[in-house]
Amino acid sequence: MGKNVVFIPSAKEAEKIFENVSFVKNKHGLYSAELSNFDVIVTGIGKSNAAFSSCISLITSDYHTVYLLGICGAYRNSELRPGDIVCITDDYFADEGLLDSDGEYKLLSEMGFALNDGRNYSKFNCVEGLNYVIGNTVSFLSGTDETAGLYQSKTKASVENMEGASLGMVCERLHIPAYQVRAVSNFCGDRKNQDWDIKKAIDALKTFVSECIY
Repeated sequence: MGKNVVFIPSAKEAEKIFENVSFVKNKHGLYSAELSNFDVIVTGIGKSNAAFSSCISLITSDYHTVYLLGICGAYRNSELRPGDIVCITDDYFADEGLLDSDGEYKLLSEMGFALNDGRNYSKFNCVEGLNYVIGNTVSFLSGTDETAGLYQSKTKASVENMEGASLGMVCERLHIPAYQVRAVSNFCGDRKNQDWDIKKAIDALKTFVSECIY
């Protein structure tokens, strides 16, 4: 039976969550570490990096369960706060669509161009005991309250990230069970009011890893 694999978007997140682990560049140019019962792979930031790194890693190895861990932003009306940890179940390709001259925003699936099996989101399994939420995966970050409101009102998501939907789509198509666990590091919207607390988010992820993955 293959090992589990933990994907993490950035090297900084990986090094803080796995403090005593050495990461080396593998043959695909990805930084990774081999632990006793699971591997850790840094995907790189964004949807394109997440799609490439997860696909090449999963088709060339015998991983049987995938975890995606990382920090995220929370929409202010979600009632989440920095340091809260959540499990994303449905993760939307939230910024892939059309904004027309009347201000109406349509996802690609509403235009007949669904990205993933007839829908505009990827599905993840649920981690028992965590708060289940909907996520938005974006490349165009919501650095204003207007953009955050546009994304959130469309999908009813609670959090925003940059990798989840792409990695989830790869796992679905390869029929590999996947979980996405995120810790809130900041609020979405106007950048001067985002209230960052990365330490709280990283500490929450470290606790999850020690209790649920090791």
